[in-house]
Amino acid sequence: AGTWAMTMLPKIGIHIPLIGTEECVAYFHPKKGAHIPGHTYRDMPIFIPHFDHEIVTELMQKDLSHDSAANWGYYGLPEVELPGVKIAAHHTGVSFTDPDKRPSIVNPHASQNRRDEILNSLEVLISHLFPHLERKPLFTQHCLYTSSADHGFVIDLHPKDSRIAIACGLSGHGF
Repeated sequence: AGTWAMTMLPKIGIHIPLIGTEECVAYFHPKKGAHIPGHTYRDMPIFIPHFDHEIVTELMQKDLSHDSAANWGYYGLPEVELPGVKIAAHHTGVSFTDPDKRPSIVNPHASQNRRDEILNSLEVLISHLFPHLERKPLFTQHCLYTSSADHGFVIDLHPKDSRIAIACGLSGHGF
């Protein structure tokens, strides 16, 4: 059920504190004429970069308003089904409690502002780690996270009906 677990589970008597966030993911193409390694799943691994001081300093100088912009975690995936290398900041989206009333629907301005902040930080990341990729994304998408309070997975059987399995709060890792 993904983020809809927040509204579905109470209907079957399950109350788990969950929070949703609308994350921004971006897809970047290699620069034209760049001599680069391949970017498909055959050539490139999934990556989670470890920051050095220079990148953190530059992120802070971008005046990002998120409360912990320099501590954002980033990840990326090679080109699989969609064109471009997927790169995103992890757990940086605007929060919501009802996926049918998420920020891009009820407050597009806040959603756009956060998207812009994230894209600014990705531009810094790419300039340091992937100089052969274009700085501006080919396109962006929203990705909905549902997180538990401690970011641990919630996997269990319904206490009154063991035929019902519940898996939620996968904190951006479940898909």
